[in-house]
Amino acid sequence: MTTTVTSQGFLLGEISLDAMSKSPHPKHQTRVALLVPTWNAGARWPAWIAGVKSQVLRAVPVGAEPRGRLGIDLSVWVVDSHSSDHTVALSRSAGFEVLSLGEQTFSHGGTRQWAVEQVLERSRAWGQPAPEFVLLMTQDAILASEEALCELLAPFADPAVGAVYGRQLPHTDATLLAAQARFFNYPSEGASRSLEDRARLGIRAAFCSDSFAAYRLSHFLAVGGFPRQVIMGEDMWVAGQLLLSGFKVAYAPRAMVEHSHNYSWLEEFQRYVDTGVFHAQAPWLLEKFGGVGSEGLQMLKAQLSWAGQASLEALGLGPDKSGEHQTQQAQQEQQALPTATAVLRSLERTRLQVEAMRSSPRTRILFVAQVLLSLGAKGLGYRVGRAHHWLPRALLERLSALKGFWTER
Repeated sequence: MTTTVTSQGFLLGEISLDAMSKSPHPKHQTRVALLVPTWNAGARWPAWIAGVKSQVLRAVPVGAEPRGRLGIDLSVWVVDSHSSDHTVALSRSAGFEVLSLGEQTFSHGGTRQWAVEQVLERSRAWGQPAPEFVLLMTQDAILASEEALCELLAPFADPAVGAVYGRQLPHTDATLLAAQARFFNYPSEGASRSLEDRARLGIRAAFCSDSFAAYRLSHFLAVGGFPRQVIMGEDMWVAGQLLLSGFKVAYAPRAMVEHSHNYSWLEEFQRYVDTGVFHAQAPWLLEKFGGVGSEGLQMLKAQLSWAGQASLEALGLGPDKSGEHQTQQAQQEQQALPTATAVLRSLERTRLQVEAMRSSPRTRILFVAQVLLSLGAKGLGYRVGRAHHWLPRALLERLSALKGFWTER
């Protein structure tokens, strides 16, 4: 057995020399490009780099002839928007490629599409084959296990899968509302969705998150890639187009990152202004997959159940994993995930938060008030966004979280 390291310093795992000699394509590796937009990535950036550098990139069964795959040839591309801190310096020290936006202004779809095109152009210029898969992450999504990237690629064993997104666990500083949102949107059960699932899931069928997602490049290009002019939602745009084109979108819960945000009610309002704008820009998404009302109602019911009398086990939480009353979800996580430590740690932190919230009527009432205020901010913001055509640009810039989008327009 031997261990191989790529040009950027990533382990390919232990490779059998016997397998190499018998393989019909002994030198073939799965080419993967990881793209991460950055702007003053701050204190979490060293942890982001360490998480990526720690990945053990074993061979995964993707492509038509996976037996010839000896591992993953991973390149990391930092797409930087004029950072003034240590982001670029640390990235170059780690051996990553750095793409500077220059005079461009960041946009969710346009910048990511530009980065994909830059990777393809430079691959051609360097005489290298194009990557087979493109991974997207955000600068604050920290990989939670050494095999997270391999687990994200695993569903591509099905040639119909065009996109995969991974599980997002709450950061250690996540509020209870932020943690609940992560457990609601990213459960422990995996799924592979096709267009047939829209009758059951509605718009949820087209859900995807570029905070931690991967795309099969051939399918991605076949549906036109990321839209350049939308304010956000480029991931759901592509996921919806993939489903409408007969491809599949998969959710891989074994692929985990820690990623969450402690939004204030004002920040929730601004985010949902932008969500409403996106849905106004992509009316086909709601026409083909349905509206967002039922999804919001399910979220509200889930949030209120945390303040109610539902048992911790019913919420997917429970006593400490070392106790004899280990929760069913924790047991399933341990059995299903070889590296479930991050999941169990998140469950334990959130369980303690729920217990603290339920410790008195006052804290329960405060939590319910937070839930209702957040719901009101989201609903109002969404309606403002859907009606943005009637509002002056200067006002939209003030109401939006993505102010650069309106400046460019």
